[in-house]
Amino acid sequence: MPFGQPDKREDGEQLAEVPLNTIVIEDEQATDVLWEAIRSKIRKGIWTLLANLPLSDQHSDQPCDEQTKIKLLHDLCFLYPPDEIWKGYKNYRRQLMDQYISNRVLLQRIETDIAVSSEVPSNVVSFVKLCRAVEVMIYEDAMILQEGIFPTMVPSFEFIHESYLGKITQELQSVCQTFDVNKKDDQGFLNEMVQAPGSRRGSNVSHVKQTDSKDNLIAHKHCFEAMVNLERLVDRVTSHRSENEGTGTYSVQCM
Repeated sequence: MPFGQPDKREDGEQLAEVPLNTIVIEDEQATDVLWEAIRSKIRKGIWTLLANLPLSDQHSDQPCDEQTKIKLLHDLCFLYPPDEIWKGYKNYRRQLMDQYISNRVLLQRIETDIAVSSEVPSNVVSFVKLCRAVEVMIYEDAMILQEGIFPTMVPSFEFIHESYLGKITQELQSVCQTFDVNKKDDQGFLNEMVQAPGSRRGSNVSHVKQTDSKDNLIAHKHCFEAMVNLERLVDRVTSHRSENEGTGTYSVQCM
């Protein structure tokens, strides 16, 4: 917009002058290059905003819900075709999953309905919270797709497995391997106690075995509960589709 009114000739006719704050590009190719640079910069900024937003149901100094992310994704689809943004969205979710796996600070903010006892090892607690975080991620995906931002996409099992479940399985295997290592270490300790001169094969050895078995059972129980909750949500999200599959018109129940 001009800063002021254009000057007039003596006969009253306005001079056809270009305002100082106007950029004139007569070359169409140069215009395309400029627009591509502008929208690329905007796209990068929006993806950065999305990456810094917390999960929807977590307490934060900057409260956020699905609508904030939906608005940003709508903005991205205004700049680029939805299919292209969908590829970027999948990459964004994979990176988010990696952040929650590697950053224990993020997991500390996660609240879970599973009552974790104080005797449970820290890696089990982290796994339970990671499963809860994945539940929230999957629910967010379902809400976003339900908005029809990506008209031809639905929350398929393939997408969920590729983004989340494959890595969750690896984390579960890692936790279970820790149980196996601890079990071997405890068995070696028990053998030393039994073979030690003057050792008794009575209540001490039995108590260690019972304590070890109880702790492992509790740890396995928490992992099992977390996986069951996650499986139920995946089943609910992937099964609640309308007959118009692929149109973005389906429903999902709240968590």
